[in-house]
Amino acid sequence: MVDILHGVEVPDPYRWLEAQQSPETRAWIDSQITYTDSVMSGVAGVSDLRERLRALIAVDRVDTPAIRSGWYFLHKRSAAQQHAVFCVREGRPGDYAGLRDVAGWHATRGPRVEGWV
Repeated sequence: MVDILHGVEVPDPYRWLEAQQSPETRAWIDSQITYTDSVMSGVAGVSDLRERLRALIAVDRVDTPAIRSGWYFLHKRSAAQQHAVFCVREGRPGDYAGLRDVAGWHATRGPRVEGWV
């Protein structure tokens, strides 16, 4: 696959990996996992490092709100959640209400919601 950006050809030899459920992509991912596991299994302290990193990234997260016509929109994710909840509130004071919890939605309907305008 070759994209043309501002008149310049930009090859993308890995575009086929975007088809996450294709047999070819799944086989490639499985082979990469197998290779990584074979290399990392011989490294001392990997499980301790994995647990330390897991603890460091398990934090609550609240994005900066976007304000549109007096409404405040943002994503919030607690340390226990895998995906953020899209939240809204009217006006500056008050609590945010979950507008769309994408955790169950993306599993059944396709891609996650990563951003919005």
